[in-house]
Amino acid sequence: MQFAVVGNPIHHSLSPILHNSAYKALGIKGFYGRYLLEQNQAFSILKDLHLKGANITVPFKEIAFQSCDEVFGIAREIGAVNTIVFQKDKILGYNTDALGFYQCVESLNPKNALIIGAGGSAKALAYILKEKGLSVTITNRSQERLNHFAQAGFQSSTFENFVLQEYEILINTTPAGLTDSSLPMDPAVLTPLLKASK
Repeated sequence: MQFAVVGNPIHHSLSPILHNSAYKALGIKGFYGRYLLEQNQAFSILKDLHLKGANITVPFKEIAFQSCDEVFGIAREIGAVNTIVFQKDKILGYNTDALGFYQCVESLNPKNALIIGAGGSAKALAYILKEKGLSVTITNRSQERLNHFAQAGFQSSTFENFVLQEYEILINTTPAGLTDSSLPMDPAVLTPLLKASK
């Protein structure tokens, strides 16, 4: 069985080390690799790789959602998938980002959160945190991607209009820091934000 993590960039991903170690420990005959999907490639090209399934990362979670033949669970509400399964000629889509993240912070009993970025991961986290009773604010460089959140009833603002508040959880869902030491926001905004938060 072959699986892969799909994204762009993808060379930094440690998922193959994690999954292949698990396969070996569990005695599963499988291989997990990386696949760099170019921005201009059709998502359907993944069918030609003879994979059983794949994890989807930035920036393709919303494109993956649109490319699936069937979508299940919270992924339907979010409009983004991070896990696909190839079943005969169909692509089935799921989202494990949402619940997986919440289980990591549940014991902290947070009351509010700030999400930096407005892509597929941001959607997954915003919806699950709101469902669990948190007050969620989303901030993003541009307004266009924030429109979805505003229509769904979330507090949102661009970086330019961001108003400093205290947040219990700060979540970076941007590509910043994936392959370099860049920050998701201007340090002049990020530094006081971190100091004001718990």
